[in-house]
Amino acid sequence: MATNESIRSQKIDLQDVVETKARQLRSLLFVTYGEETSGREFRGMSDELQDAYMWACADMAHDIVKALDGISELSSKETEARHA
Repeated sequence: MATNESIRSQKIDLQDVVETKARQLRSLLFVTYGEETSGREFRGMSDELQDAYMWACADMAHDIVKALDGISELSSKETEARHA
């Protein structure tokens, strides 16, 4: 069974993943819209590059959700350990 210290450490690691991936995703998505570019650069890419670009964005979003799920699971374990 993981100790509370271990659980806290794992949660911090997952929070770092969420923060990093969210910043990266925001940066990537900014190219697809926005006041400055209106997505021109993105729309100028070939269909294949646009697909790969959006696939990378979707992968990052998936990683964020997976990390958030992990944080939730660890929080439940932490609560259970406190009540045990």
